[in-house]
This record gives sequence, structure tokens and C-alpha cells, in this order.
Amino acid sequence: MTVDEHVLANAKQLGINLSHVPELRERVKGEKERRWQEEHKDAIEAHNLFIEKYGIWSEKYRSW
Repeated sequence: MTVDEHVLANAKQLGINLSHVPELRERVKGEKERRWQEEHKDAIEAHNLFIEKYGIWSEKYRSW
């Protein structure tokens, strides 16, 4: 991962713990997933209710 020199200098000056930088990618990924789920909450719930009520159309073809 590359960090701009000025950003790095500012982070150090502000006392930001740079050991957490590698975790940033995972934190961003997790936040994006959380927001996506929140934005699509109604559709996910509707889909789950539909499956609960009617089942999965291909259930008889599943081998697991």
C-alpha cells in the first residue's frame, strides 16, 4: 500500500497510529457491506418472506 508523503507526515504529526493502516482495507470492505445491506434491507426481507412462504422453486433439483 502506498501513502502520500504529506499524508504520512500529517498522520505522524497528529499522532495517528499507523499500525492500523493494514486493517483499513478490511474496515472499508465491512462498512461497504453493512451499508449495502442497510440500503437493501426491505428487498432482502421481502425475498426471505417469499422463500419462507413459497419455498425455492428448484428445491427438488438440489443434491445437497
